[in-house]
Amino acid sequence: MLCGLILHTVPNPMISSIQKAVLLLPHARQFYNVVTDRTGRVLAANGPAREHLLTDQGTRFPSLEEIRGSGGTWIHGREGGTYRVLSWEVEEVPDGTCQWIAQAKTARSHKIASRKDDHLQRSELFYRSIIADAHDGMLVTDAEGTITFLSPAAEAILGFPATEVLGRNCFGFVHPEDLLTAAKAFHDRREWRPELEVVAVRLRRKGAGWLPCMLRGHNLLQNPHVSGMVIYFHDDTLRKSAEDALRESEQRFRHLIRHLQVGVVVLHPSGSVLMHNKAVLDLLGITEGEVPETNVFELIEEFVNEDGSLMTMEEQPLVRALQTGRPVKDVVVGIRTAKLPERTWLLVNTDLVLSEEGIPTSLICSVIDITERKKQQEKQFQDRIIQQKLLTQATIDAQEKERREIGKELHDNIGQHLTSTKLFLDMARSAAEGTTAEMLALALRNINEIINEVRSISRSLVPPTLTDLGLIECIRDLAETTRRTHAVRVEISAEGFRESDFPENLKLMLFRIIQEQLNSILRHADAAYVLVRLTARPEGLVLEIEDNGTGFEARKKASGGELANIRNRAGLFEGIVDLLPAPGGGSRLRVSLPA
Repeated sequence: MLCGLILHTVPNPMISSIQKAVLLLPHARQFYNVVTDRTGRVLAANGPAREHLLTDQGTRFPSLEEIRGSGGTWIHGREGGTYRVLSWEVEEVPDGTCQWIAQAKTARSHKIASRKDDHLQRSELFYRSIIADAHDGMLVTDAEGTITFLSPAAEAILGFPATEVLGRNCFGFVHPEDLLTAAKAFHDRREWRPELEVVAVRLRRKGAGWLPCMLRGHNLLQNPHVSGMVIYFHDDTLRKSAEDALRESEQRFRHLIRHLQVGVVVLHPSGSVLMHNKAVLDLLGITEGEVPETNVFELIEEFVNEDGSLMTMEEQPLVRALQTGRPVKDVVVGIRTAKLPERTWLLVNTDLVLSEEGIPTSLICSVIDITERKKQQEKQFQDRIIQQKLLTQATIDAQEKERREIGKELHDNIGQHLTSTKLFLDMARSAAEGTTAEMLALALRNINEIINEVRSISRSLVPPTLTDLGLIECIRDLAETTRRTHAVRVEISAEGFRESDFPENLKLMLFRIIQEQLNSILRHADAAYVLVRLTARPEGLVLEIEDNGTGFEARKKASGGELANIRNRAGLFEGIVDLLPAPGGGSRLRVSLPA
C-alpha cells in the first residue's frame, strides 16, 4: 500500500536539488531515505525514516566511516525499546553530503529477533528434555555403525556412560546370535530398503548380561543437522517374559495333547490341520506324513449318522459349529476311510476359538473312538430284538397251539355232538305230524347253520390244507369262503412265488396276516373287491392286500390293534409293514420281507 511521501528537511543550502528529487521518488515509501553530512548529522529524511528512525530533527546518524566499518549494518533505537537493524547503501555526494538508502521491508525488529532467540532456546530445551526424559533409548551412528551420540535414556537402559560408548561400533553391543539380524536390518535401513520395521535383539547391559530389546532405525544420513543413523530401542523384558511364558504354556499344552488317549485336532476354518496328536492319526489309520496340508476331510470317504443314514455336509459337526458360531457337543459320527474300510464310530465335540471381533480363527475338535461301545450297543440291541422275536414267536406258537386245540375241539367234539343231534331230529321229524313236524324242520335248519359255522371257525383256526396243499390253495379257500359268506370278491395273484422256497412258519405268518386284514376289511371298509398279491423277487417277498373300500383314515385308527398284530408277526422275519391309501379311498397293506 503506497502512502503519501512526507519530506522533513532542515534549512540547509547544502541539500542539492538532486537529493531533494531522491527524497521525493514515488516509491520512496518503501525505502528509508536520509541525507546527512559526513559526521552523521541529519540534513533531510523522508517520511518513513522520520517516523521509524529519527526522534527529532537533530538526531545523529552514523558517520560515513562508522557505517563503512560495520559493513553497512546499523542498529537504530527509539524510546519505548523499539530497535531496527538496517543494511544501508551510502552514496557520497560531491557537495560533501551523504545519501542513505535502506529498504523498509527488510527491516527487522531487534525485539522480534530477541523473541526468536528466546523461542529457539525454549524449543531446544523442550527437545532436549524430551530426549533426556524419554523411556526409549536413542543413539546416533555414522554409516558404518560408529556411535556418535547416546541419549540419557540409553545410558540408563544399558548401564554404560556415554564416555564408554561414544566412538565404539554399535554392533559390539549386540548378542552374537542376533548379530546377523541386526546387521542386515541396519544395512537395509541404510540402503533405504527395510524389510522389518522393528527388530528384536539382545543388547549388552553393563554388569547384567544381555537385555532383550526392540529396535527400530531411522536413516537421517542425508539430514545435514544429523548426518547419521538414528536407532531407537527400549527394554523388552516384560514382553519377552510374557512371550516365553506363553511359549512354555503352549509347549505344555502340546505335550498334554500329544499324550492324551482322546484324539485332538486343531483346524483352520478352511479345514487345514494346525495341530494334532497321535491318537487322531491312529483313529484315521494314517501316519504323520500322510496328514493333508489343505483339508482333513479329504481323508474321510463317508460320514454317517448314528441311525446309519448318510450325513450331509451341513450336519457335520465342524460345519455346524462354523455355521452356528456355537460349540457342538457329543455327536456320534460314523466314518470310513481308504485305510479303514470298516466303519469307525466317533464321539465328536467341537469348540470355536474366536478373535476379538468374534470371527472364528480355529476349531478344537476332540474325538473318542466308540466303535467297540457301538458294537456292544448294537449287540445288546440285537439281543433285545432276538429276545422280543423269541417272545413274539412263543406267543404266536401258543396262540397257534390254542387255535389248533380249539379247532380240534370244535371239529371233533362239538361238531360230532351237533351231527348226532341232527340225526335224532331227523328221526323225530319222520314220526312227527303237524306243528311238531314244522318245529322239528326249523330246528334241523338251525342245527345245519350251526354245524356250518362251527366248521368255518374250525377251518379258520386250523387251515386244513396249509401243510398238505400249500399257502396259495389255503388263500383261495379263504377267498371262496369270504365270497360265499360276505359277497366280497377276492382276487389272488402270485408272481414268482414257489412254495418250496419258503419255510412253513413264514407261510403260516402270511396266511394269518391275510386273514387278519380280510377280517379288518369286512368290519370297517364296506368293500366289494379285494386283491391279494404275492410277489417273489431276488431281494425278497412282497405281500400286498388292496381293497376298494372307503374311509381310509377312520379305518386306520379303528384297525390299530390289528395292524400292531400284523407288525409283530412280520417283525419275526425282519418284515416292514406299511398301510397306505389306495385310489378311490380304499387301502393298501404292504408287507416287505427280505430275502
